[in-house]
Amino acid sequence: MEKAKKQTQEALSRKDALIIQAVRSLDDFDDVKALLQQRIAEWFKINFPDLRANDELIARIAAEFGGKENFSEKKLAEIVGEPKAEAIMRVKGESFGAAFDKADSHAMQTLGKQIVGLMEARKETQEYVTSLVEKELKNVAYLTDPILAARLLSLAGSIENLAEMPASTIQVIGAENSLFKHLRQHTAPPKHGVIFQHPAINGAPLEQRGRIARALAAKISIAARADYYTGNFIAEKLKEQFEKRLTQVHEAPIKPRKPSMIRNDFRDRERRPDHGGGFSEKRPPFRPRGEGDFRPRREGDFRERDRRPNFSEGRPPFKPRGEGNFRPRDSGDFRDRERRPTQGGFPERRPNFSEGRPPFKPRDQGVQPRREGDFRPRPKPEFRQEQGDPRPSGESKPSGGFRPKWSGGNKGKGKFRKNRH
Repeated sequence: MEKAKKQTQEALSRKDALIIQAVRSLDDFDDVKALLQQRIAEWFKINFPDLRANDELIARIAAEFGGKENFSEKKLAEIVGEPKAEAIMRVKGESFGAAFDKADSHAMQTLGKQIVGLMEARKETQEYVTSLVEKELKNVAYLTDPILAARLLSLAGSIENLAEMPASTIQVIGAENSLFKHLRQHTAPPKHGVIFQHPAINGAPLEQRGRIARALAAKISIAARADYYTGNFIAEKLKEQFEKRLTQVHEAPIKPRKPSMIRNDFRDRERRPDHGGGFSEKRPPFRPRGEGDFRPRREGDFRERDRRPNFSEGRPPFKPRGEGNFRPRDSGDFRDRERRPTQGGFPERRPNFSEGRPPFKPRDQGVQPRREGDFRPRPKPEFRQEQGDPRPSGESKPSGGFRPKWSGGNKGKGKFRKNRH
């Protein structure tokens, strides 16, 4: 137990755990601050709807004055500057907003002070993270940025995990949703993850971001291993190599984007390659077949059938078969039933049941079978008594070849015993 407690204490005493909690608190500060700043901006516009400023300035003005009735040009100039303070004081007298009393201004001022306190707390936490990362991840922080290095550490879980990660994992860390969507649904793979916050990537053209992200991830991987295993400062050399590679990427000609062959990636059909029947050019206008200018795409691909009737003008009137105008499609395909030879007892023409069926005639009234020898009643075989059968000679044998247990002597018993054992 003492050894386990000691190991737990050593694990909790590592600085990377403190960096992870501190950088995650920055994200919480941003979420809460954005929500409260939006709330106080909407609240303050009830009193002063003519004020044109961002949410942070409105929160500072509300924390200082509480309402437009308490404005002071000197203090206002310290917050927004002299030119804007003069404009605000000029517009204040013409504003049509609702007037705040002392209690309303106090409530507004209290909320504004809380928001300003959050902004100050976030600023202090960011400075703490920066100082801590520069000591623990000095190579990664020098190569990228202290806050970006802290976010990489937070996503990896520890400095050890970050040092063991390959460059390909560091490149896409933070974009797990897009990566797994690519693996499941075969969409376009992500080019970068959280390292997109680096100015060399987010300021580059879209066609160059993938190569820059790959080069930066390779240098970050080397820097993280140096921080964890050796502690030597090699970031200057790594940054020089990265800038050299960055210059090569910028000077290289931008290749045209290849059309993606992924099934879920939708692109214009005019830009797709022509792989035999594709749409590399615009489609010609549609022309119906009847105009005579229809041609197949390839020779022998398919041909227009001249014998096919054109129903665009209307179908011909229906003619029943009995009028003698029925013709088969090909010779020998099928023939009219009236021309069939009478073989095997078929009548020359089948009866037409649309007028009514003929009366039923049972077979015992002299109706012959369809073919000679097709069906004949078989006489019942004569019963022969077997040896050892106790039944009298006049009793019939059970049908279906059934033999009782007591028949056949000892053959059945011996067979039963053999199968049993």
